Amino acid sequence: MSRGHKVVVASTSSGMHGERLVTDNDWRFPVVRFQSVSIPAVPYSYTPFAGNALINLAREFQPDIIHTHFLMYWLSLNSYQLTKYGWPLILTLHGFTLPNEPLSWPSGIALKFLYYTMGANLVNSASHVLGVSEHIITKFKSAYPNLACPTNLMPIGVNTRFLERTLTRSREDIRSELGFDDKRVFVYLGRVVREKGMSELAIAFRELKKRNQNVGLLVIGDGNFDPIMRKLLRNVSDVQMVGFKENIGTYLNASDVFVLPSYREGLPTALLEAMYFKLPFISTGVGGISDVRKMGAQGSIVPVENTLKLYQEMERFGNLNSSILQDM
Repeated sequence: MSRGHKVVVASTSSGMHGERLVTDNDWRFPVVRFQSVSIPAVPYSYTPFAGNALINLAREFQPDIIHTHFLMYWLSLNSYQLTKYGWPLILTLHGFTLPNEPLSWPSGIALKFLYYTMGANLVNSASHVLGVSEHIITKFKSAYPNLACPTNLMPIGVNTRFLERTLTRSREDIRSELGFDDKRVFVYLGRVVREKGMSELAIAFRELKKRNQNVGLLVIGDGNFDPIMRKLLRNVSDVQMVGFKENIGTYLNASDVFVLPSYREGLPTALLEAMYFKLPFISTGVGGISDVRKMGAQGSIVPVENTLKLYQEMERFGNLNSSILQDM
């Protein structure tokens, strides 16, 4: 937009982290929301008639390009209109909706066939496909091997100016407020949902706390697993679940080790943000996390849904000498 381009954001979400940043940025994007509903058999929201709504929005604003994040299957029903009006469609893939990514695909043969067909139809209508990691590109080409749509790697990044602006308080001040003065603080940043490994994180920290009183857990974010996680951590000391925070830099800067036990990822922005604050990490090796390690991030990889391995790595990082941790 600094070059004079105009951007309109169409969203099916309400109140999620990314959308809040979109509506509170330097350029003030206009945001149009489409209503979404949940279907039990499908592990992500379905947006009835959103394709028509998007086409109507495009008619109003007459865009030069339509860009979507993820494979928006509902848009495949309107792919002929994209061709009719000549709007180039660019798809950016993060991995969540690819048919060969764990937990991202509906159950049942009929639904699998339907969604695969819709995905193929949408990809055939696209002018270009971008993947945020090499892992996603490989998965995409494996899922749709016979499609000729141009595909390129475009890793996502973080807005370092935004992160600097969110450093509103000192490390010592926020640690004192949270009761973490001399603790080794493990931090998680993101949606508090099951697929992010919240159950494993809660149980691993609960066990760690029995053996090491010098550790703390900071959870930044909100989501539907929040009540369950609080129940798992009931009566465990030195746990702070602070919900969604705009000033994430303040909290990351006050932490020591970043933890991301996700079941699936594209290229996790939260991990890149933790890298900016030079935090070593403990993470599963899903999605583009291996790509992040190539960027120089220091950390440890654990298997998906393996509470024991997660606990063991948290125990190891909890006992590391501070000078060794700072040099990582």
